[in-house]
Amino acid sequence: MVNLNTPQLIAQHYPLYLTQKNFVGWRALFHETANIVRLEKNAQVEVFGLNDCVKEQQTYALQAKVFTETWSEVSVQQQGEIAIIKANYLLIADREQREGLDVLVVAQTEQGWRIMSLFYEQTQFTLLER
Repeated sequence: MVNLNTPQLIAQHYPLYLTQKNFVGWRALFHETANIVRLEKNAQVEVFGLNDCVKEQQTYALQAKVFTETWSEVSVQQQGEIAIIKANYLLIADREQREGLDVLVVAQTEQGWRIMSLFYEQTQFTLLER
């Protein structure tokens, strides 16, 4: 497990662990009490606990041969022991391409920096030709 001694390391490892399908590492980026909120246009807001979110992401990823997430326009704003990480994401899973925004609230804990809450909004969905 990586020593998460800066919020920038969370920003670096979050998409990396997803792409590697390393859900042990990805889960370790989060605080045990983290909440995850999914927003989609014209859909109901969904709130997950960490275990449910990891299970859903893992199931989705393991069904896909191609599974990559990349971030762009990443910003990390830190004040004291709190930081906000914002990034545009691009997730490709086989023939699906999903784009949107990730917003992470992270905090310095006894275990290092951890994600306390994740909000993600899918703004575009495209079926790819392969």
